[in-house]
Amino acid sequence: MSALDGLPAFAHFTSYERNVLDRILSERRAEDGYEFLSEGDSAQDLSASMFVVLEGAVQVLSGRDVELRRIGPGDVFGTMALLDRQQDRSATCRAVGPTVVAELPRAAYDQLVRSQAGVAAKFKMLVARQLAQDLRHLTELIQRAHEGDDGPLRRAVGA
Repeated sequence: MSALDGLPAFAHFTSYERNVLDRILSERRAEDGYEFLSEGDSAQDLSASMFVVLEGAVQVLSGRDVELRRIGPGDVFGTMALLDRQQDRSATCRAVGPTVVAELPRAAYDQLVRSQAGVAAKFKMLVARQLAQDLRHLTELIQRAHEGDDGPLRRAVGA
């Protein structure tokens, strides 16, 4: 049985593919307020990781500690560091209550790409869907701020 079983984001993965991912993911438990990553952290070394939320919730915060988004089981975060190794972390991600995540360090991701191309391709599509969802969410925040909403985007930029 895989830790990813039952998560809708992984429904299109076969049992074999979820088990391949299980072998390279490390489960981490965190208490409320634990910071998985901080805005400005370097994403250049092999220890940079991305995460899959298994249980609980994670806040995605701007530099001014403004919650831009809250994500839950099946969502991934820390993805940009795996894709764009030249830029520092763009947000802080913090546990909301007891939270369980699966961690995927860059070195393990790179090994997955080299050794399991099919599984890696499906995983990349999952990451692309998450990035598209994040972009849609930010576009909505921008539109609401443009319309005068005093939401998280205006607070994040101090407007």
